[in-house]
Amino acid sequence: MVLKYMRTYRNLKQEVIAKSLEIERTTLSGYESGRRQPDFSTIEKIATECNFSIYFVNNVTGEKFQSRDFPRKEL
Repeated sequence: MVLKYMRTYRNLKQEVIAKSLEIERTTLSGYESGRRQPDFSTIEKIATECNFSIYFVNNVTGEKFQSRDFPRKEL
């Protein structure tokens, strides 16, 4: 649901996002409807394409961290 919101908020077509991510439009549709589960890397790419950032908020301090601030090793 959030993935579709990001895309439609920016008035982007599924075809545009799917092409930029090099995935099928039907795959993106599955992610948006909840029939398929994207990995976090794909969620980040979709958010970036839609000009959104992913934040993690520390509930105790209120401090915000962007997902790109965390070093990760791809599996």
